[in-house]
Amino acid sequence: MAELLLYIAARAQHVHELIEPALHAGKLVLCDRFFDATLAYQGGARQLPFKLVKELNDLATHGLKPRLTFLLDCPVELGLRRAKERYAEKVGAKAGDRMEQEEIAFHERVREAYLAIARQEPNRMIVLDATQNIDALQEQILQEMNDPLILCSAL
Repeated sequence: MAELLLYIAARAQHVHELIEPALHAGKLVLCDRFFDATLAYQGGARQLPFKLVKELNDLATHGLKPRLTFLLDCPVELGLRRAKERYAEKVGAKAGDRMEQEEIAFHERVREAYLAIARQEPNRMIVLDATQNIDALQEQILQEMNDPLILCSAL
C-alpha cells in the first residue's frame, strides 16, 4: 500500500507540474509510463484492489487519460534480461533494480495485467511484438502515430 501511495503521489506531482501545463500550452505529451503501470504493478502484480488503484489514479491525474498507449509486449524472461542489461550498463550492477529482482510470477502477473488492460481498451492500447528488432518496432510505432484517425481523436 505504501508503494502504491508513493507512486500515486509522484504521478499527481508529475501531472500538476509537467503534463497539465504542457497540454494547456498545446504541446504533445509523451510518457514512458503512466497510470497503466500502476494498474499492472500494484493492482496486477501486488494484487491490491483494482478499484482502489483506479480511483487513486483518477485522483492523481484529474481524470487525464492517454489518447494512445503502446504496449511493447514480449515474454517475461526476455523483458527481464533486457531490463537487467540496461541496468547493468547504467549503474554497473547485474541484479537489476528492486522491481527487476522480483520473482518471475510477479512479472507474469504484471504482463497479464497489461494485456488485460489492452483487451479492455483496444482503441487506446496498441500491443506490439517487442521480440522483433528495434527498427521494425520503431517503424510500426511511427506508422501508428501517423494514422490520421489517431491524431484527430478526442482526448
